[in-house]
Amino acid sequence: MMMFIVCSCFLLLVASSFAQKKPEFNAGIRGGLNLMKYKTEGSDLKYKTGFHAGPVFEFSFLGFGINTGLLVSTRGCKSKGEFFYYKFESDMMLYYAEIPLTVQYMFKPIPMFGMFAEFGEYNACRIIGQITSKIEETQKEERLGKIYTTQLD
Repeated sequence: MMMFIVCSCFLLLVASSFAQKKPEFNAGIRGGLNLMKYKTEGSDLKYKTGFHAGPVFEFSFLGFGINTGLLVSTRGCKSKGEFFYYKFESDMMLYYAEIPLTVQYMFKPIPMFGMFAEFGEYNACRIIGQITSKIEETQKEERLGKIYTTQLD
């Protein structure tokens, strides 16, 4: 009986809060730049400036919200380097479809100042892309006269 009373009070509290505030649905467009920096040893990697753009949707209710959308994003880099007797250059530009899904909690510690905490994940799938590489052999003259032997003990 006590559990029934507690559940009833909880449902009454939730129902009264639902009656006070309507759920909101917002849609918009998000866009921006992707600036990435890669760090590796042995090659000189430089980032390429990319973009992301697409429609986004938000459903909010009682301070909580769910955000999602469908974004097209580009990522890429250029690299140069040497590996033993080879010189290489590489150029990469990839296009992704991203579906962000985040949950947020909005609160106002001061009436004119709102804050929110958000967490979630981005799922991405590569749509199309191009990777071009050029490899050159260097120091051919030095290697032609050498004889390589292996000794086993």
